[in-house]
Amino acid sequence: MEDSMKRILIVDDSPGDIHFVMEHFSDDYAVMAATSGEKALKIAEKDPKPDVILMDVEMPEMSGYESCRQLKSNDLTKDIGIIFVTAHDSIEEKLAGYDAGGSDYLIKPVQPTELLQKVKLVIDNKVEREVSVQEKSSMMETAMSAISSLGELGAVIEFLRNSFTVDNFDELGQLVINAVAQYGLESTVKLSVSNMPIFASSVSPIPPLEQEILTRLNADTHILERGYRLILNFGDVSLIIKNMPEDEEKRGRLRDHLATLMEGADARLKILTLQVELKD
Repeated sequence: MEDSMKRILIVDDSPGDIHFVMEHFSDDYAVMAATSGEKALKIAEKDPKPDVILMDVEMPEMSGYESCRQLKSNDLTKDIGIIFVTAHDSIEEKLAGYDAGGSDYLIKPVQPTELLQKVKLVIDNKVEREVSVQEKSSMMETAMSAISSLGELGAVIEFLRNSFTVDNFDELGQLVINAVAQYGLESTVKLSVSNMPIFASSVSPIPPLEQEILTRLNADTHILERGYRLILNFGDVSLIIKNMPEDEEKRGRLRDHLATLMEGADARLKILTLQVELKD
């Protein structure tokens, strides 16, 4: 029955693109459509809400990015996964989609099988996130307790000391996440190991768009700030911080501490990589 179906909202001013989604998804999903961002905001607030939104970027009056930002700022709609579907493929556009709160980013023309996989992934990830909320809350309480006794610089010192005992890449990635969590920050880290990226995150699952941004960072980009987000890229270690504080003085201190932590993580990663190569 339709009431038990997962719901897709397609937001696009192109009748052809709306027909495409209707044609390929109506058998398995309850599909709704909006031809503007304003209409999408109204539909998304009503029960039953969509489980995922397919959002065009270029629309009159309100862009897909602005529509996404408003959906994410509304408590009634902030948990809906949003996939941008657009013709733009630059890293700047993908960063804009990520900053707006998108879960994924697809380039037109889209193959039905690829879009189906992306929709299913967003819906599955939403369920997994809900399960991990309680664990995340407990972790943050522990982190804030630790930071009060260690002090800000103590978190970096503890990371550097513990990094010498790490003997595999997965442990190093998790050690970075744990150290950053002591500042009350949510993060995702990527370790580049023989062209096989290893990801770790304070919140699972990791949005595909977040992974792609970390993968496509320019080697010359070391520190990039966009609103509450901070991106650090040192050697073979890249990090996204998702909730930097508003206070400028505290932001500055944390940037310095995190840069030192990243340099230590990259140094340890190079040693681990060399050890693996020598064994081979």
